[in-house]
Amino acid sequence: MTLNDIFQTYSLSASDIDRLSKEARDTSIDCGRKGVNGQLSSGTWNLFDEISDKVWYSSMANAQKILLGFQLYEIFPGYYHFLTPFYHGIKNKEIANPGEKEMIWKRFMKYLASESYYADPVGYFLWVEFFEDETTVRDTWQGLVNNYASKKSLLCLLGHAGPVPFDLKEQKIIPPFLHTSLTTGIPPKAGAEGFPWLHSHAIQKEVVQSAPYRHGP
Repeated sequence: MTLNDIFQTYSLSASDIDRLSKEARDTSIDCGRKGVNGQLSSGTWNLFDEISDKVWYSSMANAQKILLGFQLYEIFPGYYHFLTPFYHGIKNKEIANPGEKEMIWKRFMKYLASESYYADPVGYFLWVEFFEDETTVRDTWQGLVNNYASKKSLLCLLGHAGPVPFDLKEQKIIPPFLHTSLTTGIPPKAGAEGFPWLHSHAIQKEVVQSAPYRHGP
């Protein structure tokens, strides 16, 4: 199965794809943020639902599903239809191959440093699915940090890491070149060596209570 196969199955012309892509991008910006209610039209929602199911319930190998899933996300960025299947696949151990998971972590980190219509759904998705789930948070966090795409992607990741246990955040797994940047904007009591601000219970409480998402903690 390819993108063209899907487009032909649903009789999607180039103009249809452009229209649906624009709608998906417009509604994905600030995805999940409090006070933001961007929603797809019911027709688009149902179409994306069918397309997602066609891919993820197919008999294709996982590697093909993953590749096609990301291709669809890049055309129709959206949290529910084209990101949550990755979470369910990993949580249910349907995606367990280390190489396949690494492919997913790398792509997520790439999106976090990309345009808002890619970064915002991924940030929301990581927070409310992978990070709030104690069965997936440790593996996910370590996989993401170990496969960062850039300094920007790591900083974006930290901005969406509210539910991640602090014993993971405080580990010395983030490259030293980030230390100075990470202390920028942190209260003076946080210090400037390494990540001492992550040890502060006051900071921990503040991070959790200031959850930016409607479905955050």
